[in-house]
Amino acid sequence: MKAERRKSPAPGNRGEAQSKNAGKRPLNHIKSAPPGSCLIRYKPPKGRALAIWLTPSQLEMLQALRPAPVSRVTLAKRRPRLGLSGPQYIERLRKAGLEIESEWRTGTDRDGRRVRFVEYKLRGTVLGVIHG
Repeated sequence: MKAERRKSPAPGNRGEAQSKNAGKRPLNHIKSAPPGSCLIRYKPPKGRALAIWLTPSQLEMLQALRPAPVSRVTLAKRRPRLGLSGPQYIERLRKAGLEIESEWRTGTDRDGRRVRFVEYKLRGTVLGVIHG
């Protein structure tokens, strides 16, 4: 006859007492920095301040957004290295946790035709930048 092998209980189910926060990350947990990146402290309009890692190009885009609402063309003029890929960087900044508002505007182009464009506005405040 073969001896039956007992399965050990899953970790945490062995009868010992566990704390309420077992397995959760501490509130001040910050991921390690990607090479060449910097850490910003950002306070959204509602909620607690966040620490967010940004790449140099994302930081450059954030700096272009800070003074006032800007359009895609204005972003390209302020930061020519980033080109017309402003909406892609805006999306990356939103995924990182920044609140950026988009608002449709109407205007005229050089030929006098009516055009619609989007202006981006950073909501909240950047409290500080630490270069890593």
